[in-house]
Amino acid sequence: MKNLSCVLPAGTSFYKSVLGHNNFVYPGATSDTIIEDTIYTTLSFVGGGSKAALRVSECAISHDGNPDRNVIIWVEKNKIL
Repeated sequence: MKNLSCVLPAGTSFYKSVLGHNNFVYPGATSDTIIEDTIYTTLSFVGGGSKAALRVSECAISHDGNPDRNVIIWVEKNKIL
């Protein structure tokens, strides 16, 4: 998957990252939803199975998020363009 920026709409389900073996990040077990439309960048991480790793602003997943901080979330590959 190429690194490109697109818009992820509010209401899209996602999984937060969890720290795993050798400090790699993987999708967590519980899902939540994006709270506002947000620009994302795809990341070429492995180990997500049917999910893709995306970098988004923390504000997209938390009402008190820092707009200058990015976080890694996981979204079903068939939900992103």
